[in-house]
Amino acid sequence: MHRRGWADGLVEVELWEAADSPGPEAPDAPDAPDVTDDRDRRRARTLRWVGLAVAAGLVVTMVSMTAIDARRDAARAADLAELAWVLPPLEPPLTEVWRSPGGWTVAQTADVMVVGGHERGTRALDLTSGEVLWTYGGTGSEVDCAALLDYREVRIDESSDAEFVYCASIVGYEVGTPTPEVAVPVDFVEIATGAQSAPLVVDGFVVMTDVVDGDLLVTYVDASAALRVVRWDPRSGEVWSYRSAPGLAPDGAVVDFFALEAVEPGAGDPTRLSYGIADGAVRLTDEIALDLTTGEQVPVPAVAAAPFGYVQPLADGGSVEVRYGMSSTREWSEAGRVLNSDGSLRFEIEGSPWFAWQTDGSDADVLTVFRPDGGIAGLDPGTGESRWTAAETAGMAPTFVLEGVQVLVGSRGVIALGVGDGVQRWHAEDPAVWNGMAATDGTVVLVQSDGGAGQELVALDLRTGVEAWRTALPGSYWQISHGGGNLLLVGDEEIVALR
Repeated sequence: MHRRGWADGLVEVELWEAADSPGPEAPDAPDAPDVTDDRDRRRARTLRWVGLAVAAGLVVTMVSMTAIDARRDAARAADLAELAWVLPPLEPPLTEVWRSPGGWTVAQTADVMVVGGHERGTRALDLTSGEVLWTYGGTGSEVDCAALLDYREVRIDESSDAEFVYCASIVGYEVGTPTPEVAVPVDFVEIATGAQSAPLVVDGFVVMTDVVDGDLLVTYVDASAALRVVRWDPRSGEVWSYRSAPGLAPDGAVVDFFALEAVEPGAGDPTRLSYGIADGAVRLTDEIALDLTTGEQVPVPAVAAAPFGYVQPLADGGSVEVRYGMSSTREWSEAGRVLNSDGSLRFEIEGSPWFAWQTDGSDADVLTVFRPDGGIAGLDPGTGESRWTAAETAGMAPTFVLEGVQVLVGSRGVIALGVGDGVQRWHAEDPAVWNGMAATDGTVVLVQSDGGAGQELVALDLRTGVEAWRTALPGSYWQISHGGGNLLLVGDEEIVALR
């Protein structure tokens, strides 16, 4: 057995018997002791024992190294098994575990996927078996559901830790002043059980929904053109509500980000929301802000022009604040900054930070940022200094971080970067990546490819990028995901679980 690197320090040993060696015959001397022959025999015996000892040592070393490798592989497998987003080992041909009608992912926990689809209503699927656990709405139901999760406070997939989904009729999201009889029901459905609790009825057109500490915050316009806000606990009901003076929003309050183009010329000047959450308050307009705990009106906090954003905690107690949206000139705006634990500014960010929800934690001391030029940079989260830049990553999206390697997929195929130094480990250009998603079983990177003859699942070696295998997919899918130990393919027509 040969192991890489072992041959460099070995000495070849040849064993031989003196009596078997060719040479001139010794003269007959029966009465004289043959000293030379005795010495050769002793030497042969010694070499024999040395050879056996060397061979035994090699065997012991080989067994020891094999045991060390086995323990290391077992420890790695145990570490990977603790990461819910790492699949069990996959080998072609993959087996179909279950199949269900298609739709889009509304929310997903470790055990359940909530799937939306107006033609079929909203369904919850057991990720292990594909069994339908509960349904909400029915055929042709014009209801949209969303995960009740505060995206500002989590470092994971925005739908993977929700306890409830909330569902409301899409006709409630309209611009203008509603008639008095308008009533928009908002239902809360527990993901694990399908149980409904504390329904809310909004008597107006919904302008904005938000989530704060597990409660739903709804901003809407009622029939008197007043701006209304209600904070609702899905378990117990109303926490507080607010109503402005009538006539504040005569044509319906609109958010610049969504509805500037929906306002007809000459239709008047609708109320402009400068919505945002900061300093424990929700800012509605330039003149109105409400305390998030009590609903009382408070001084308006300064909020960046971009109306939406989130705050991401850092391991050292600081945080990253990201603001994004549409500016007053209808241009996309992104701004970020890192704050200390006391809220003071640490540094500004040029670009948009990216946080991996699929990570083993090996990226904890690097802040990955999408730069304005399309490249990616790794910043020191303590100082803001650039550790590395990767300019050849335009059009690529990071998907996961594992063992110090960041995997990106996109228009240029698949790229693996060292998360600590930005050095490109490998680049696979061949897969015509179908979407910006990837999965892994710890050995290969799995991406969807569309080479023209139909979609394929391509497996690339995680360490080298060399293609390990590929297999045709049974249909067309827009999402590759995982759950219940299965690889999930989500499409409009069907959802398929493979293993």
